[in-house]
Amino acid sequence: MKGIPTLNIPPSKLLQQVINEKNEIISGGMGGNVVKGDNKQGRLKEGDRIDYDEIIDGYEFIATLSPTTPLKALNHHREKIKRTGEAALPNYGDSRHGIWLPFFNDERYFKPPSKAELRELEFLKKFRKTYESDVSHDKKHEIISGLFKEYNDMSSQISRAAGWYLWELMEISGISASIAKVMYFEGIKSKKNVEMASDKELLNIPGIGPGRLKQIRAYF
Repeated sequence: MKGIPTLNIPPSKLLQQVINEKNEIISGGMGGNVVKGDNKQGRLKEGDRIDYDEIIDGYEFIATLSPTTPLKALNHHREKIKRTGEAALPNYGDSRHGIWLPFFNDERYFKPPSKAELRELEFLKKFRKTYESDVSHDKKHEIISGLFKEYNDMSSQISRAAGWYLWELMEISGISASIAKVMYFEGIKSKKNVEMASDKELLNIPGIGPGRLKQIRAYF
């Protein structure tokens, strides 16, 4: 997850270190005998079965910090659930928008979110709340333009969100980014506008022929 400082070391190395420390504790309580069968160094071998739920302390949800990540996922960013199995974890949507990662209650491996991350998350939540709302397109444009000014230090995220007004059109089968841009400036700005447009109006858009028109109509 680029840009999200969750682990300070690779997860595989962390897991191995925790297993080694756990074995040392067990070994110390049993007269120095390492509890790992023939694997005397306590290292993982191919084919070893690990019960991760016994080793980790829980799971933390890490949302993808992007303007395209739904508000539902962003609202659960860094949520932690202790003492639960992976199968019982809530589903907050597509894995592209966030994943659950195991965590260990050991401050050596984790650090709290930075001020920059919290501000970035704040901007994204406000952006998605507006984008997903039922207010008119013009009102969305007004609010989002205001957010871009208020969070002008979020240049990277603002750049990714700049084409937000085309996203709704591009969800329709057969409408590419270039077609969506022409449609938008022709006054066809939403799915509802597309649905209500006549065949003649849509066929007048460069890039839309009979085949693509059929594909668009099938969406509705």
